[in-house]
Amino acid sequence: MPPRATADGILTPLLLLTLDTLADCGAAGATHLHLLVRITATDAGWKPMLTLQTAHETGELHAPPGDEAFLGEDIELPASTDDAKAVAETWMRELAREAGINWWEPETV
Repeated sequence: MPPRATADGILTPLLLLTLDTLADCGAAGATHLHLLVRITATDAGWKPMLTLQTAHETGELHAPPGDEAFLGEDIELPASTDDAKAVAETWMRELAREAGINWWEPETV
């Protein structure tokens, strides 16, 4: 998995869909959003975990028994794509830290 794949390919589209839906429903102004990350085993014998990887490190985030990782972030509506990407990167860094990855590769321009 290339660096930032989870942030760019999963978290950002999820955030944009959520934020666009809220804006379409008339929600605007300061909004506190939370992402509940639930890691569930899908095959018999598999453990509930998420494998994360940067260019330099790999880590595994194990779901605590009976508990899920809970991430929150403040964002204003309507939100721009850049705002959603910034939140996704913050969440990705938190997930990476929980998975034991001590270094997160920032976006290079």
